[in-house]
Amino acid sequence: MGDLSYTQLTLSAFALLAALFYLYMLRAFRYWSKRQIPTLPPSFPFGHFGRIVTGQETVILSVEKTYNTFKRISNYAGYYMFGAPVLIALNPEVIRNIMVKDFQYFHDRGVYFNEDDDPLSAHLFAIEGQKWKTLRAKLSPTFTSGKMKNMFPTMVENSNNLEKHIKEKVSKGAQLEVKDILARFTTDMIGTCALGIQCNSLKDQNAEFRVIGKKVFTPTLWGNIKQAFATAFRNLSKSLHIKITNQEVTNFFISAVTDTMQYREKNKITRNDFLQLLMQLQSKGYLDGEEGKERMEPLTMNEAAAQAFAFYAAGFETSSSAMSFCLYELALNPECQRKARDEIHSVLAKYDGRYTYEALSEMKYVDMAIDETLRKYPTLPVLNRECAKDYKLPGTNTVIPRGTPIFIPVGGLHHDPQYYPEPDKFDPERFTEENKAKRHHFAYLPFGEGPRICIGMRFGMMQTRLGLITLIKDYEIKPCAKTEVPLKMDPKSFLTTTLGGIWLHFEPLSK
Repeated sequence: MGDLSYTQLTLSAFALLAALFYLYMLRAFRYWSKRQIPTLPPSFPFGHFGRIVTGQETVILSVEKTYNTFKRISNYAGYYMFGAPVLIALNPEVIRNIMVKDFQYFHDRGVYFNEDDDPLSAHLFAIEGQKWKTLRAKLSPTFTSGKMKNMFPTMVENSNNLEKHIKEKVSKGAQLEVKDILARFTTDMIGTCALGIQCNSLKDQNAEFRVIGKKVFTPTLWGNIKQAFATAFRNLSKSLHIKITNQEVTNFFISAVTDTMQYREKNKITRNDFLQLLMQLQSKGYLDGEEGKERMEPLTMNEAAAQAFAFYAAGFETSSSAMSFCLYELALNPECQRKARDEIHSVLAKYDGRYTYEALSEMKYVDMAIDETLRKYPTLPVLNRECAKDYKLPGTNTVIPRGTPIFIPVGGLHHDPQYYPEPDKFDPERFTEENKAKRHHFAYLPFGEGPRICIGMRFGMMQTRLGLITLIKDYEIKPCAKTEVPLKMDPKSFLTTTLGGIWLHFEPLSK
C-alpha cells in the first residue's frame, strides 16, 4: 500500500510539474503577440526550433519561413528558441541600424561561450563588451592589405600544392569530390599562414588537423540541441557547465598552440603571422610598436588557443564551402565558367603566368562569381546579435529589453526576388558595380557588416580566389554521374553545407 501511495504521489508530482511547465511555455509563447510583433505559431516545447534540433529542417529554411511571411507587412517578426523570444529584423534599413547606426545597443553577438568549462568557446566571434573591442583592435593588423601581401607567397605555395595534387588525380579526366579536397587545401593554407604549422592535409587525408576539423563541423542531434539550448538560455547553461566544443578538439588545440609557441620562444623564431601576434599579447598584453597605446590584460594560454581555434575553424570551413559551391555552379553554367577562365588566362598573361597580388585584384569576373556563390550559399545563413540595453524599435512603441537575441536573416535576404530577381539562378552579373549600386547595401551580408564584420574576410577571399583560379585555369569542370542536382543540404548543420560530397568531372584543357 505504501509503495503504491509513493508511486501515485510521484506520478502526481510529475503531472503537476509537466502541467506547470506547459502553462509556463504557453505564457512564454505569448511574448511577441503582447507586443504587437507578428510571429508564426510556435510548437511546444521547442518554439520554432523543433524541426531544426531534430534534424528535419535547416536553420535557413526555418528563419526564411518567418522572413517570407512577414517581410512585406512588418519590419520585425518574432521567433522562439524553446521559450526564449528572438526578434528577427526583416528590413535592410532596420538591419543597418542594428549593425552600424545603433551599434552601441547591439555590440554583442549573444553567442554562448563558457571560458571556465569550454575554453575554446571564448574566442573573438563570441566574447563581448570591452574585452571584445580591445582584442579585435589588437588582432586586426593581421589582415591589413600590407600583411596580406606579406602572406601572399606562402598562399601561392599552398595553391601550387593544390595544383600538383589535382594533377596527380587527373590525367585524362576524373571524377573528384571537391568538398573534401578543398577543405584539406584550406586546412593547409590556414595552418601555414596563420599558425606556422605544416598540416599536410592534401598529402594525407587523415592528417591530425584535418581529422580535428571534421570533428568540429560534423553536426549531431545532441550537439544541435545543446547549441540551441545554450544560445537560448546562456546563464542557465553556464550554471549547468554545458560545453559546446568536443573535448578532444579542445585538448588538441591547446596542446598544438602551446607546443608551437614554446618551440618559437626556445628557438627564437619570429614569423609574420597570426600566432606571432597572439604570442605578443600572451606575453605582455600589447603588440610590438604599441608601447604608448592601450594595453590589455595579457592573454592566458587558453585564451590564445581559443583565438587560434576560431581563425582555423572559421577560415577553413567558409572558404572551402565557397569554393565547392562555386565550382558546382560553374560546372552547371559553362558560359560563366568560360568567362571566368578567359579572364584568368588574360590577366595571368600580363604577369608572365605568375600569381601576384596585383594580378588577382584584376580578376573582377572571378570575384563576381564568388560573390554570387556567397549570395546563393551564405555560410552563416543567420547572423546573431543581442540587445545590450533596452531599445525602442524605430517606428513603434515597442521596447525590447536588454538581453533579447536578434536574428538577421541573411539567407532570406539573399533569396528575396525583390533584391535578386530569379534568386535560384546563378548570375555573377548581379555583382557588377552598376547592379550593386541599385540594391540596398545591407541586402548582401555574407561576412556580416559594421564593427563586427568578419575580421578574416580579406584572408578568406584571397584563399578562395587562389583555389578557384588554380582549378579553373587548367581544367574544364563538368557535372558527372555522381553530381546531385539540386544539392541536398544538411538539416543538422547550422551552416550552409551539403549532405555528402560535391562530385564533379575534371577534364584537362588541351594545350
